Amino acid sequence: VVDGLVSLKNGGGAAWLRWNGHEILATEGYMIGTDLRVIRITYDAVVMYAPIRRKYFSFSPEVKLPTESKDNIILTSALPIWKLVSLTASAFQKDYLCSAQSISYNTLHHHSKSLGGMMSAIVSPNHRFHTYKGLILSSPVHIDGRGWEQFSKQIHNYNSLRLGKKYKAFNNKGSVVSNGRPLDQTIQDIALKTGVNIVWNKPSMIPLYCSLRDREWHEILSMIVFFNNFKLIEHADFLEIK
Repeated sequence: VVDGLVSLKNGGGAAWLRWNGHEILATEGYMIGTDLRVIRITYDAVVMYAPIRRKYFSFSPEVKLPTESKDNIILTSALPIWKLVSLTASAFQKDYLCSAQSISYNTLHHHSKSLGGMMSAIVSPNHRFHTYKGLILSSPVHIDGRGWEQFSKQIHNYNSLRLGKKYKAFNNKGSVVSNGRPLDQTIQDIALKTGVNIVWNKPSMIPLYCSLRDREWHEILSMIVFFNNFKLIEHADFLEIK
């Protein structure tokens, strides 16, 4: 089942698929199972090829556009905002980070000439987005009574290099891709991979929605903490999250 797709006018795209009980975010070239490869994402279908059987298959969303478009296209059933952002980011080969509250639904049948135009359609009317360092940031307009710009500004204004100076392992690059995994589990993984003592005495059980690939750990950590309305406090021999 194709729950949504993005097809780019210059080639390429991405699609959310449901296959054998699994949810898959696929791009062109993605191998599903052992004998089914996504070879093309068009304006109204995901085209696959089974090399062993030498057969082509085409799967379309339940909704369709009336005519083919020369612009970029996003075509989806009702999906949560974070899934729409991840779909678009994957098609445009961008990283993304969504607030844990990016769970309201939207349905898109939209033509757009640019990433910005597509993102504006995705987040309208109750969310906002911003791009930064090849990253798409998206959040509801208001979180706990605060405007979403405040969380974006924290990421802009915080110099995470200071963490790299204090903890050398934070200068190594890593990746975090999460489709709703609890944030505290990701923090624990970062602590284990870097050997840095990160303390969170009262962790909040909130989901993390992001794709942050091949970035320094200090940048990844500060982004996922600040954008989800928490703070990093530096102590003599450990980091604390509050």
